[in-house]
Amino acid sequence: DIIAQRPEFPSLPAPDRAGLDLDDYGTREFAIGVQSKRGCALRCLHCSDLFLTGGHVRERSPIEVVDEIQDLIENHHIQSFQFVDQVFNIPSGHAEAICAEMVRRGLRVRWTAWFTTRGLTESFLSDARRCGLANLQFSPDSTNDHVLRTLRKGESRQDLIEAARLAKKVGIPISFSFFYPNPGESLRSSIDLFTFLALTKLSLRKLLWLHGRMIVRARVYPHSQLHEMMVQDGTIPADHDLVEPVYWEPEPFRTVEQGIQLVFRTIYDTRLKLKKLGLAKERR
Repeated sequence: DIIAQRPEFPSLPAPDRAGLDLDDYGTREFAIGVQSKRGCALRCLHCSDLFLTGGHVRERSPIEVVDEIQDLIENHHIQSFQFVDQVFNIPSGHAEAICAEMVRRGLRVRWTAWFTTRGLTESFLSDARRCGLANLQFSPDSTNDHVLRTLRKGESRQDLIEAARLAKKVGIPISFSFFYPNPGESLRSSIDLFTFLALTKLSLRKLLWLHGRMIVRARVYPHSQLHEMMVQDGTIPADHDLVEPVYWEPEPFRTVEQGIQLVFRTIYDTRLKLKKLGLAKERR
């Protein structure tokens, strides 16, 4: 009944930011969000967005979305933003229409979003880059086909490989986010993850961004299918409020996961230190 009483997202007006001080948003990259649609067509095992936003995707008019972006640029001096849709390129036609309208208006702005690797095309990425796409963010959570099916991601390892190939061809930086461990994890899937990252880094070089939170544990959220699964097998009690974080981390994988975190955090911290040293030398 409550859901039935909610207004349809496309009928809501654009956010009124007239009384807000957005100076900080102008100086921090991708700090402000624009939502072009609400709801998610995916059914990922770990995610509670299906409960929070619904499984029916409600789209705003591409014209209205770009009107909001243009207002941020011209009236609030915003130089970058992030689409905060659950997945920007589902449905693909809506994302394509937004990019085409941004290109038509000649807007100068940098932006990013979360994408699915499935169904990406070179023409779409080319238009997205022309209208300011600064980097592609993917969250496939695994690179192994069996685990991807278990997670109900709607993607395959080949989709990830093809997305990396297209990003390299068009020249757009990309980043990936993964969970480890996942339900269905094995030695083979663990090897697949590091093989994928190594080969993709060798191919894309600087276009693949390695970041300190690239591989994290899967947190359990209320109303997610992962939560239901863990209640059913007795891992957590049904009345657990999950306010304090609970993670999917079976004992055999816990030590491995901690080692992975240490390696990636060390790589990330080292890159930051080297970058700061380089900037310090330039100033001298």
